Amino acid sequence: MHGTDILKIILLAVLINLAVAGDYYISFKYYVKNYRLVYSKFNCSKALTNSKAPKKLLFSFKCRGDISECCFKYKDKIVDLLLKKVVFISSNDHIEKTKLTTTQKLTFLPQRFDIIIKNGSIYFYIKGE
Repeated sequence: MHGTDILKIILLAVLINLAVAGDYYISFKYYVKNYRLVYSKFNCSKALTNSKAPKKLLFSFKCRGDISECCFKYKDKIVDLLLKKVVFISSNDHIEKTKLTTTQKLTFLPQRFDIIIKNGSIYFYIKGE
């Protein structure tokens, strides 16, 4: 076998894996501005591999179209619901002499979802919980 044949086989395996993968990642960046949480770079993309992790229904909405269209149509609602359900908040207070320093950290890790469109609704199942 030549190097190009091996490359073709690997590329074909990756494409087949992409075709059967049903998992999606949802991620976004966020920051606080004037005491409001602002998000950007919303991403709802297909994962390269399919996870067998258990899943739990997180939320659903009425939607017509494909998964990508529905994700971007409801991105504000999705971010709002995710911030209420799958965010980790930590706080740290540090006192040095007469100075109090308080830091708070809000973490939303990219989550793996099984997203299904059925009967005019889109269902978001979080995986790995």
